Amino acid sequence: MDKEQKIFPEKKIKWYFKWWGVGIILLALLIISISFYFYSRVMFYKQAIEAGGILLGGYSAYEGGVIQNSEKEISREDLESGHNPSIGAENPIMTMVLFCDFNCPYCYGYYPVLRQFVLENSEKAKLIYRDFPLDEDKASLAANCAFAQGKFWPMHDKLFASQSELDDASILAIAEEIDLDLDKFNNCYLQEEFKKDIGEDFLLGVQAGVSGTPTLFINGSKFPGVMSKNLLEQILTVLEEETEN
Repeated sequence: MDKEQKIFPEKKIKWYFKWWGVGIILLALLIISISFYFYSRVMFYKQAIEAGGILLGGYSAYEGGVIQNSEKEISREDLESGHNPSIGAENPIMTMVLFCDFNCPYCYGYYPVLRQFVLENSEKAKLIYRDFPLDEDKASLAANCAFAQGKFWPMHDKLFASQSELDDASILAIAEEIDLDLDKFNNCYLQEEFKKDIGEDFLLGVQAGVSGTPTLFINGSKFPGVMSKNLLEQILTVLEEETEN
């Protein structure tokens, strides 16, 4: 027997075939996969921040998952069409479409700039609001229900002022404060009557290349992030010159 063992020595099992070796390999692969995922997300966030907007993080309640790269040619008419809240001129030289989210702090700081610009150029400029919520759409639902009663902008301003505490109780208090018909509002809000409309705004934005808020379209051209009032005035001057020529 000893001679046979010497002639046919027992084969050594390589470490990566042993149960603990397989475990090490699987753990290493998992770590590499997680590292690659986080690296790709960091680069994704970096590009979005450099573009000047607040990134969605790739998730939307309306998409049900990761936002796909579905950018396509969206006409200016599509962006500006529909029954949406707006302020400004009826026949503007400069039409701005803002994709915005009530939970976005940059949007909160941006709107006063846009409003002041429109008020100072009320015969030339127009601002149209479109919904682009992140994960939470309670505020968007409330704003649309207020819009149905002709009080979108008072609700809009109050929602932004209460940005840190947008729960149902706070939203109902705002509705009462701006003198909405509370029975109509509650029914509209609780039944989520405008959820489809909000989703359509969101999907239109994704198709037009919106990846974060705020994103502004001026006469169909995209301007992500926050723009200064001075830059808006320069754009209006150029558009006026083009109109005159």
